[in-house]
Amino acid sequence: DALEQSLEFKSSKEGKDFLSYIKQFIPPARKDTFKHKAFTAHTAWYNVPVLIVLLSVSIIFISSIDKSKSTSKAHYIPSISSPSENVKPVTPEYVEMAPKFGLDIDEIEKSTKTCNEAIREIAIHIRSRVPFDGTTYSGGVKIDNYILDREKLDDKVILPYSETILSELLRISQQMKKLKLNNENSLTLKEVQAKTQLTDFLGTQYKAIAASYFNSAILEVSIPLVNQFYKNGIISQSFIREVNQIGKQPDVEHWLKQSSYGETYRKLISLISKIKYKQNYLNETETRINSLKYQIEDDNTNIDNMQNRLRFYENSQMYNEYNSLVERYNSYLAVSKGRIETYNELVNEYNRVVNSSNDNDLDGAFNDCLDPRILFASFERVDLHSNKNGNQIKQFLP
Repeated sequence: DALEQSLEFKSSKEGKDFLSYIKQFIPPARKDTFKHKAFTAHTAWYNVPVLIVLLSVSIIFISSIDKSKSTSKAHYIPSISSPSENVKPVTPEYVEMAPKFGLDIDEIEKSTKTCNEAIREIAIHIRSRVPFDGTTYSGGVKIDNYILDREKLDDKVILPYSETILSELLRISQQMKKLKLNNENSLTLKEVQAKTQLTDFLGTQYKAIAASYFNSAILEVSIPLVNQFYKNGIISQSFIREVNQIGKQPDVEHWLKQSSYGETYRKLISLISKIKYKQNYLNETETRINSLKYQIEDDNTNIDNMQNRLRFYENSQMYNEYNSLVERYNSYLAVSKGRIETYNELVNEYNRVVNSSNDNDLDGAFNDCLDPRILFASFERVDLHSNKNGNQIKQFLP
């Protein structure tokens, strides 16, 4: 489609020939699969610029939820309906009435532009860091594979852009509050119509920036959290607080209630809680195991000593002392055996919990919270699913 559109402005025999060439790889019934719908601040749910127009490339972004070779069923990012897609731009006469409602249209559009620029920089960072992982062929289609590796991403690069988006979100939120303060009972019909258009316009920007902040913040915190977990098997409490605070930010919380990503975010929080519970349980159990181990070692030392004394009493025919020690020995031995049984039970349970977890879903749980139309706008089609080969970007070429 992009190539067709470009040919409308500049005739190119080579371009037309190339267009004919790539069309032969697209079944007629599925040509619409490769269409890329343009999104604008006034007509789309997300006002995120496409970084690179690829005339010959249709890209699929595939990201595994299992960093250690999971083979669980594929599941895809739920699409978000766009209730604001049919909202028309604010007419000039209503733009002129914006100050009456305490609104500054220029400031609103400036916030949106700033947000888009920040998202663009994050997307460039992601695109520049994914390593190439070879080329494969499927059904006659060439596929260039790339790996989405969080170890290659830098949360310190993303953080300032995320904070910039949050600042713009707070600005838009203040504008929304000003607009809501106007009581329609005191407005003329024309002013009510203006308020309706301005509400739709501002609401579109507000939702887009809220979604942009959520995506950038989730990605930013996921980088050190996921890397720490897969390296050391732990999740720091500070990272857990950050993930929770993102969803508790009032504007993001409001947006999540209206978005299907609210459910994926709740699943992420639930998984992190389970991992943290398991982590705490294993730490406590390991402490008990180590304590019992030391006690059992002391028991063995004391039992050896008593056995030596019993042999000495028996050889010396000191039967009173022998009989007196036998009672203590048997009692001590029973306690020691009990400790050993408890120790073995704890070890078995510890190993069972270690091996019975789906912790490897952590990567995918974060990925499922990311809207591909925002941070991955340079990839035309994005599916996140479990892939036994790890986190992959598959770039399909004709």
